[in-house]
Amino acid sequence: MLKNNERIAHAPAQDILEDVQDQGFTRPSVLILAPFRSFAVRWLNAITSHMQDLQIENHARFTTEFGLPPGAIDKITSAEHGTYPADHVHMFQGNIDDDFRVGLKITRKSVKVFSDFYSSDIIIASPFGLKRAMEKDR
Repeated sequence: MLKNNERIAHAPAQDILEDVQDQGFTRPSVLILAPFRSFAVRWLNAITSHMQDLQIENHARFTTEFGLPPGAIDKITSAEHGTYPADHVHMFQGNIDDDFRVGLKITRKSVKVFSDFYSSDIIIASPFGLKRAMEKDR
């Protein structure tokens, strides 16, 4: 930032500096709204499937909290074929809890799950979970 300010101060008035970088104060973040926890699992799998040699920190905790509880049987996927329409099965399979929010911080060699929201690169949240987080901050 100081280097950019110095270059601007010493540049002639007619020259326009196109390579001066933004002087923002926070990292850009992406918000992904998902209806259920099972969709958050799908998003994390999609994001990490394209990154090779990647370590996922807190993955066991994420799997425990966002997957089905131990011993639970998913009645929709275990139902007889044709009982439910295919789009219904796709939408409501897995953990259908709708109160969640999780931050992901991506570094060169790892993805940190459950990172602080202000330092997260990606936030996956349900609309209800996001609303509760905003009410909590008030």
